[in-house]
Amino acid sequence: MANDYTVTLDTFEARLRHFMFMFDNMKKENAALKTLLAQKDDELLQLEAQLKQQEAQYTDLMSAR
Repeated sequence: MANDYTVTLDTFEARLRHFMFMFDNMKKENAALKTLLAQKDDELLQLEAQLKQQEAQYTDLMSAR
């Protein structure tokens, strides 16, 4: 009977360690993805500003025509 408890406890400890390992990996991946998202947001803002500038230049050229 006592052996069943130790096996159960050992299994629980192993699974808990595995989940903790997986959690740490997911935290690292999440941080990397947040960094990538911030970079993409910055890139998007720059491209939107560039598009507005190009549209303004196009409008000016069409008006001068």
